[in-house]
Amino acid sequence: MKPTQEFSPCINEGCNLPATYGDKCRAHRQVERRIQQAIEDGTCYAYEGRSHGYQAEAAHAYYVEMSVAPSTWEWITTTCATPLCLNPEHMAFKAPKKLAYPSYICIYCGRSGYTVDHLLPRRLGGEAKRAYVVTVPACGTCNSLLGDTLTWSITERRAICHARLRRKYRKILNHFEYAESDLKEYGPTLRKAIVRGMEDKAEVMRMLDWPIDPLYDDRACEKAGIGDPYEVGLIISMVEANRIAAEVTAPRNRERMPRDAA
Repeated sequence: MKPTQEFSPCINEGCNLPATYGDKCRAHRQVERRIQQAIEDGTCYAYEGRSHGYQAEAAHAYYVEMSVAPSTWEWITTTCATPLCLNPEHMAFKAPKKLAYPSYICIYCGRSGYTVDHLLPRRLGGEAKRAYVVTVPACGTCNSLLGDTLTWSITERRAICHARLRRKYRKILNHFEYAESDLKEYGPTLRKAIVRGMEDKAEVMRMLDWPIDPLYDDRACEKAGIGDPYEVGLIISMVEANRIAAEVTAPRNRERMPRDAA
């Protein structure tokens, strides 16, 4: 009896079929051949799967034929009459919309912001959410504190970020304030440390008071061509934002095992 040949799974994401044709399954190998034929003939090749899987399949087809991987945040559309065409020559890429904030200034704390924060709509999930991504400048600290928090509005993201900044710098914020006359009672070394602590506290307070301009977000959205940011949910009331921030940042209760438990 001949031993059964074992195959590794297909390299295509989400496919569990055996890779009987090189590193791909038979179905994906046939798709690649049909795409290559469509490119040679200048015709369309429609995606036959479910619509929510088109973005991943189109990105893979583009990478295979063009040797260039589309950005994770880019949304693929078609320039032909076929809505879900897999011919890479018929694909167009929609980059995330950049809100018109001052460059390199974090919108959450006002410090230098050399990273980009991506805002995803809460009401949309899966692949569809990437069609509505907007980007804003953020500093590394705020971007890291937000992490993968899936919140859409600028207001609530800032409220969440400020809550986490308070937690991060809670020792600095608890620093006692000294009057100039009180500082004279201490020696130069201790006085220097106290002044440094007060300066650090003032810096954190400036971060938490950002932005000073109440229309800071409205102007950025208006310059970006977004007529009513409140209607699309990019800006919400501070009351609602603080409520959401309190829920997101609330410490989770962990059940502790009794000491006498086995």
